[in-house]
Formats: sequence, structure tokens, C-alpha cells
Amino acid sequence: MNFTRTFFFSLLLFLSLPLTAWAQTRSLTLGIFPNLPAHKLVTIYQPLAIYLTQQIGIPVRLSSAKDFREFYQATRDQKFDFIITAPNLAGLAMTESNYQPLARYTNAVAGLLVSKRNTHIESSADCRHKIIALTDPLTIVHQLGTSYLLSQGLQEGVDYQSIVLNNHTNAALAVMVNKADCAIIGNLPYSQMAEDIQQTLHVIGQTKAVASQFFMSAPKLDKTTSASLRKALLNFSNTPEGVNFAANQRLGAIVMANGQDLAPTQPYAVITQSLLAQP
Repeated sequence: MNFTRTFFFSLLLFLSLPLTAWAQTRSLTLGIFPNLPAHKLVTIYQPLAIYLTQQIGIPVRLSSAKDFREFYQATRDQKFDFIITAPNLAGLAMTESNYQPLARYTNAVAGLLVSKRNTHIESSADCRHKIIALTDPLTIVHQLGTSYLLSQGLQEGVDYQSIVLNNHTNAALAVMVNKADCAIIGNLPYSQMAEDIQQTLHVIGQTKAVASQFFMSAPKLDKTTSASLRKALLNFSNTPEGVNFAANQRLGAIVMANGQDLAPTQPYAVITQSLLAQP
């Protein structure tokens, strides 16, 4: 776990709380999978953390990890009380560590194939013999992306060369600065990127879509607190803060989730598990 990042997240949140919150000894840690840079995750999730703190009466701290492998291990070690994570990692959290689904976003996740605007790269076929920026292989967008490219007749290492970057923003920036010709990035992170980044990129393809990000409670979390969190999460979309959150982040509403919602993403959980078994 990246202590500096955890401390930074926590400090930002606690500075925004009333002084009475400091007197409480108990807090809950929301672990956020690192699909975006740390400062962006803080910007996105601090309003939700403040809302949850107000609703359940327990300070909610934000935490993450430097990469997806570290986040997976921290999840297994129950460094978090509850998490927001991709569906493939959510599936592993449930089957391996007995995390339970609390809620999920309604908007589905898919990979977008992008190139730099005003170039000759206008379709997946134009990516042949090019460099394609990809996110961490543990991300479901990477797995969706390589599967999509294969369906387009593009095999990694044969028909294109790849560079792997640690988050979607860096993959997009690689195209912008001509480090890569194309990139596969998530549709949801893309919608959260600055307008100048979006205007520089040209979407030339899209993968299949799967269920979006899940909120999961750790087995160490007591049933009463877990139920309170779920109730607050489900009500968030009905609040002014929640409406603003949904409009800005384009993740959709937060709705009830259960284990069956993760069933369609099981093949990606198996791929992820296999990758994690590698040194």
C-alpha cells in the first residue's frame, strides 16, 4: 500500500470535515481501484466520501494503490473496509476473499480505440503495424481491448506493438505526444478526462460493453454498517450532490448489486486470476 498516497487522500478528506469528526476514533476506508491518477481520484470521490460520512456518522477515508496488482493484494489483505473496483476485480474479491456487492453504477464499461485527431488513422485497420498504448493487463479494458483488436485481425506482437501504461489518462497522453499511434482507453475514464484531451482524440472503434464498477464490502465490515453504507449509496443519486456527481462523472446512477450481476464478467475474472498468478 502506498502510505503517502493513503495519507494524502485522508488528509484532504479530514480537512473538509467538522471538528467533531476528529474526535471519533473509528473510520472506514474506501479503497478505489487506480484507473486514474491519484489527484483525479480525490477530485471524483471526495464528495461521495463526505456524503457517506454525514449519512452513516463515521468518517470515510479515501485510499488506493500504486497499481492494480497492489490494489488486488490490499483488497485480499482487507486493507479496505469497502471498495469501488472494476467488475473483473470485483469478481475475484467475492470468490477469493468473500467481499459482498453493495451497489454498482448503471453505465456499462467498454474500451475505446482512439487515435490523434486529424491523422490518417481512421479505423482499426489503420492501426496495423502501429504502436498501441494499453492500460495494465489486469484492467478489464485491456482485456476487452486486446480481444476487440484480435476480432479486427490484429494480433499483439504480430500486427501491432504495444506499450503498457499504468492508467487511462497516461495511455491517452501517449497518443497526444506521439509516443503511441493509438490507444485503448475506458469509455468511463475517457468521459472524465479534461475537454482538451477529448478534443485531441478521435474515437475510431469500441469494444463490447460489460457491467461497470462495483462497490463491495469487506468481510470484516459488520452487517449493520454494511447495510447503512448500502442505503446511503443507493440514496446518493437522489441528492443534489449525487445528481452533480452523476452529471460530472458520467458513471450513471448507483443501484443495488448482487453476485449475479458479476456472472457475465466471470471469464475476465479468470483471465485476471491467471495474470496475477504470474511472477
